[in-house]
Amino acid sequence: MRFFLLIIFLTYFLHSPAQRVFKAGLTAGISPSQYDGDTHGGYHKLGFMGGALVQTSLSKKWDAQFEINYVQKGARKNPIPEKGDYNHYALDLDYVEVPLLARLHYKQFIFEGGIGFGVLVREKEIINYTDYTGVRPFHKTETSFDLGGSVVMGSLELNIRLDYSLFPVRPHVSGAIDVRSLNFGEYNNVLAFTLKYIFGKHEGK
Repeated sequence: MRFFLLIIFLTYFLHSPAQRVFKAGLTAGISPSQYDGDTHGGYHKLGFMGGALVQTSLSKKWDAQFEINYVQKGARKNPIPEKGDYNHYALDLDYVEVPLLARLHYKQFIFEGGIGFGVLVREKEIINYTDYTGVRPFHKTETSFDLGGSVVMGSLELNIRLDYSLFPVRPHVSGAIDVRSLNFGEYNNVLAFTLKYIFGKHEGK
């Protein structure tokens, strides 16, 4: 289904009217993340996020954006010996991700929302300094929802975005599912801060 939706999106724009204007850009920034489903909270895993994008106008106030990004997700838990806590946890999950976004322009601000489709290209899991990679494998694909906004400064956009798994990227270690709280497994939770450069001068809307 996720790839079917992607094909529909691309087909629409490839067959759109000839006067449709496309703008390309580059993006780079940091992706603080946590992993919902473990026992450690907080955006303590600092990763990199970068890639390329294409924008096209849909109306005076709306545009659509297609991106291809390399995103580092995961979690970190460092020991705190002075508090008697010697537990260590490190999870690294690297994805190639394709977000499809609808964006609303208001003065110098942009509000965005959409769906991301990711492919897992690297995983590494360390528990108390022991390599557990592959013991509980992750799903090779991820579908996430994206919600964020930008401040426009000429050809630059300063963007903040929440990227959260729509479906579990791995079952709970127990295999249990809590239907009442809609807790079906373990999820990626990323709060990304990026700077986007759009080729060509930004047109206010």
